[in-house]
Amino acid sequence: MPVGQFWDHTLSTRKSPAFLEQDSHVYGYFQAIHGPWVVSCYQDLAKQITVALKHEERRCQYLSTQAKIMATVHDEVASMPEGRLI
Repeated sequence: MPVGQFWDHTLSTRKSPAFLEQDSHVYGYFQAIHGPWVVSCYQDLAKQITVALKHEERRCQYLSTQAKIMATVHDEVASMPEGRLI
């Protein structure tokens, strides 16, 4: 079984909106068959996504809005009888 490599990108959000007040983590795992450049590319992508999400949260509360929508839909689906999910 090939050995793998974990990676983690942490973005401290101490000066962020309340929704992002904790540290954000983007994790990944790659098998050893992938070269180090693949891991590096994904780490860079994780950093860019984290920065973009922070920016959108500051600009228009994107994450807060989406979290509320998902919670509402989850509650609606959870309250449906089992046969009505399809």
